[in-house]
Amino acid sequence: MVEKAKEMNTNTSKPQIKYGGFWVRVLAYMIDSFVMGLPLSIVYGVMSVIVTTVGTQNEELLVPLFLVSYITYMFLAVIVSLLYFGLMESSKNQATLGKMALGLKVVDYKGQRISFKRAVARDLSKYVSIMTMYVGYFMIGFTDKKQGLHDMIAKTYVVKK
Repeated sequence: MVEKAKEMNTNTSKPQIKYGGFWVRVLAYMIDSFVMGLPLSIVYGVMSVIVTTVGTQNEELLVPLFLVSYITYMFLAVIVSLLYFGLMESSKNQATLGKMALGLKVVDYKGQRISFKRAVARDLSKYVSIMTMYVGYFMIGFTDKKQGLHDMIAKTYVVKK
């Protein structure tokens, strides 16, 4: 009887971690892009109307206004992305709306919730993944723990809940 109890104790193991794979993360990102893109599209539309209206009244201002509005829009898009991913992934849910919809969350190497600072660093690291001609993203499909380059830089995993 004692031997069976010992045998049962040695057979207990840690729960298996299931990492979020490439395609499910692509789908989550598509959902997040829609969530962020909708309000940004409205802002872009308003800016376009202003540039067009002022530019048709004074053609010399058209190109400078277009450049200023484009740079402003891109800056705003980066800030929205940093805040969206930073706040959502460091929240108690540990996930953006796209990740929540697909049962994923972001954790650190100890399996704990990440800080806002780490979440922002993770989002900024995505630009490194982009600069590698997206190889940093495709790594998700080929690494054991389904990490992209940005996950490795930020020391995070995307796991299934």
